[in-house]
Amino acid sequence: MHQWELYFFIARYLSAGLRWSGAQVLVHELEQYQSLPKRLDWEGSEHIRSYEELVSSNKHVAPDICCIASALVLCWIKKFHPVFQESLLYLPQEGSLCYVQRKVP
Repeated sequence: MHQWELYFFIARYLSAGLRWSGAQVLVHELEQYQSLPKRLDWEGSEHIRSYEELVSSNKHVAPDICCIASALVLCWIKKFHPVFQESLLYLPQEGSLCYVQRKVP
C-alpha cells in the first residue's frame, strides 16, 4: 500500500463523519504538497490530481473504508496472536504487524 492511499482512506473516513474539518485540513495538505498520485492523459503526460478528482475516479471506495479495513486486520491478527485484546494499540512492540506476520505459518 502506498502512503497516499492510507491518507486518502483517512480523508474519506473523516469527511463522512463529524470530523469533516479534519478531512479538509488533510486534503489541503495532500494537495498543497502534491502527495496524491498524478493522472495520465491520453498522450501519457502527467497532471496534478485533486482530492475530488481522486474521489470521483474511486467511487467504489466507501467513506467507512477505515472501519472495514481495521476490522479485517483485527480478525486476521486474532487468528495468530494468542493474547489479543481487541485493539491495535495492544499489539506487542516487536514490530507490531511485522511481528504477527512472522508468526503466520
